[in-house]
Amino acid sequence: MLGQCSFSDSWCAGYEYDVGQVCGLVLRPGHSGSSEPFEPGSPDREGSSFGLAQIDWERFDQYLEKSFYLKTRQDYRRYARRFVSVLVNGDASPLLAMSHDRRRHVMSSLSALSNFLGEKDRWKAIISRYGLHWTDKANNIDDITEMIYTDRFTEMVTELKKGFDMVPQQFSNYLKFDALTGLRPAEAIQSCNMLRNNGHGYLNSELQVLEHFKFPAVFIRGKKRAYFSIVDAETLEIGRSTTSIDYEALRLEYKHRGLRFHMAFARKIFATWARRHIDAEIVDLIEGRAPATVFARHYYRPDFRTELQKIRTTLPELRKLLE
Repeated sequence: MLGQCSFSDSWCAGYEYDVGQVCGLVLRPGHSGSSEPFEPGSPDREGSSFGLAQIDWERFDQYLEKSFYLKTRQDYRRYARRFVSVLVNGDASPLLAMSHDRRRHVMSSLSALSNFLGEKDRWKAIISRYGLHWTDKANNIDDITEMIYTDRFTEMVTELKKGFDMVPQQFSNYLKFDALTGLRPAEAIQSCNMLRNNGHGYLNSELQVLEHFKFPAVFIRGKKRAYFSIVDAETLEIGRSTTSIDYEALRLEYKHRGLRFHMAFARKIFATWARRHIDAEIVDLIEGRAPATVFARHYYRPDFRTELQKIRTTLPELRKLLE
């Protein structure tokens, strides 16, 4: 069963979503008319059993390459091969003893594998049967406590700046550019590469916006999406003043100097700072998160040029904070 959801704003493309659970019954693909629920590990009603022989790992690698960035592909490939038995046998008990972070990575890997195999309903049934959750409620309390009693924003800025004096500028500029645009680390590296190579049609000079959505093969990958970034001349110069490198090599530049690699902080710094000047719905859109509320999807229609200008005029303030 397919549903449609689209955005009227030109920044966002429409997308489809599937509904795998109807009237409380988990149904096998191709058997949507049946009233019998599927049990994890049970054979197909045609008599063929789901198993390792059905998995073409080479094609799965190709599927990952089209949908995910390198580091994510490596993690998904490793965990999917190691824990494929969870899908085959319907036994998710090994996941219950894992830490929350590791279990979440394994679950994401198995989700990718089940989508590739057309076994999404099987995976949903296993998740439900074992009471698996994507979020850790206990950690949510820790996060709230941390927000109340610490100045996490200042701590992140301080940690990010530690490498600016010790790491050559052509490498540390990636992190600075990331903090000024709010992109994911891999997206920021791709963006700098395109700026250095004068990517045709990438920069909208009139609006002073990097239009990521024009390059879906690079910036629209599965659920990880980047639509646009607000820039000024100084931010563009920072992005161009980099040297060709990938994420892992950039991480090693920090590690070899005894520094922790906190590129993930950059996106959080931008979001926290931007929220001081614009609404949360626009911060979400800038960082590639599609509106989730009814209000944002159907009723919130601000003057985007005005909102973008608010961010652009305060970029010097953020750059100064990072100096």
